[in-house]
Amino acid sequence: MESSHPASKPGSKETYLRLLSYLKPYLMQFSVTIAAMMLLGLSEAGIPALVKPILDGGFVEKDIDSLKISLALLVLLFLLRGVLLLLSKGMLGWISGKIVLDLRNGMFDLLLNLPTSYYDRHSSGSIMSKVTYNVTMVTAAATETIMTLVKDSVTVIVLLAYALYLNWQLTLSIFIIFPPIILIAKAFSRRVRRFSHANQDSIGEMTHVLQESIKGHKVVKIHNGRGYEQQRFHRIANRIRQFQQKVILAGAGNTAVVEMITAISVSGIIVLSTLYAIKEQQSVGHLLAFFTALGLTLSPAKRLASALQP
Repeated sequence: MESSHPASKPGSKETYLRLLSYLKPYLMQFSVTIAAMMLLGLSEAGIPALVKPILDGGFVEKDIDSLKISLALLVLLFLLRGVLLLLSKGMLGWISGKIVLDLRNGMFDLLLNLPTSYYDRHSSGSIMSKVTYNVTMVTAAATETIMTLVKDSVTVIVLLAYALYLNWQLTLSIFIIFPPIILIAKAFSRRVRRFSHANQDSIGEMTHVLQESIKGHKVVKIHNGRGYEQQRFHRIANRIRQFQQKVILAGAGNTAVVEMITAISVSGIIVLSTLYAIKEQQSVGHLLAFFTALGLTLSPAKRLASALQP
């Protein structure tokens, strides 16, 4: 129950490794989930791959049969992606729920056997917060990280490979965009996690104050301590609000800065790509497939940068 040290915080490597031990009873379900995630990541490359025949075959060459086949394949691709997304998220949610249940049962069993000295050192609100709130937050953060690492890693690799196949010279230019985006995402992710950790501690403190006020309501009334209790609760509740606002602003700031850098960089790549396409007489479908592949790479790359933040 001594989970106030850094290893207990969402986002730490020690927490993820510890949670992996709870996966043993669900290895079969976890294997199916990982397979579904990998297939989902692989299917991402199908989107730009189908853009080329749709444009070149259907609109440029006026081949209606080619257009019908390409559109049918696109519909089937998104149907497959929907099934894989439902399977992977549903299965991961089920595994996450089972792990939360196992953790809570284990923590409660441990609470029943802890010495009185432990309860003297820790407030009841803090203990309750760990069992009711922190377990869910840590497990949710870990399962989300697993999905990001598996699915987005495959997505980035496959899309970059396809973009390299279409135009290896211009694909290398994407590495001009990635470094600043990754650094910014990591910086903002660090801030969000710090605020989230502080928010967890404050919620535990608020639970403690609330519990004391409810249990000791007679004492509060007898000693006319209503004003003091109100100030104490309002101060903690306002601190939680401030942390939540900081998390929102950090996320919005990350999006705004990354989008600005992306817009400037992509504009330059579009100019170079257009000039290259004119010189090499590449088709519109070829060019748009290249842009689609690069565009689809940015979001998973940013999520990976945040997930890999220690």
